[in-house]
Amino acid sequence: MKRVLLMLTVVLALSCQAGHEIKLFDRPPAESSACPCPYPQTKSRFIHAIEVRSFPDVKTALIGVTLIDPASRSISCALMSAEGMAVFEASATPAGLEISRALPPLDSQNFARNMMDDIEMIFLPPQSTDIQKGTLADGRRVCRYQSNDGWLDMAGGEGGKIEIKRYEKGGGLKRCVTLAAGASGHYEAIELAAPGIFGYRLTMTLIDSQGPDGELFVPDENRGGDK
Repeated sequence: MKRVLLMLTVVLALSCQAGHEIKLFDRPPAESSACPCPYPQTKSRFIHAIEVRSFPDVKTALIGVTLIDPASRSISCALMSAEGMAVFEASATPAGLEISRALPPLDSQNFARNMMDDIEMIFLPPQSTDIQKGTLADGRRVCRYQSNDGWLDMAGGEGGKIEIKRYEKGGGLKRCVTLAAGASGHYEAIELAAPGIFGYRLTMTLIDSQGPDGELFVPDENRGGDK
């Protein structure tokens, strides 16, 4: 068991290494002045096939439906089993988090909060105005968004991919996300890794996406939930 734990830790660490230091531009070149912006500009819906790999090499297949409203920074998401049963539903706005449905083992408040934070990181732009621009040790250009509880790095990857890494204030790597663009945009393939002994990895493959063809966030007064 200890050997499995060690191997899992090493694999996650090597696949999503930290690399804190950046070399800041004295005067950013014109072509690097804009940071990557893969985010939806209007209300959008995404449906992904999700494969979850967690300790000890447990694989779970889910379908995820994500609704994004960039203007209000509202998120709504649902997870369904391969058989089509809803196992988790929640929404988040700047006012707070609302859980409408959460079946075990997804009924933890921490799970819901962490999941909505991950979705926000993937689909909504950072709110920080403290942005540093420079290059990583491997020469890739990076934009670093500072916040009170840490920072977020966004850099280009191979084949037009975008890599997002979120660090806690002490420098520990919290999340590593890779976005791959396709004909429908940057959310055709998403890989998210949460490092650590009990870390996990999500592989999300786009099934369908939809633009603002109607109101996507319609309040449902009959829907209950915990706040």
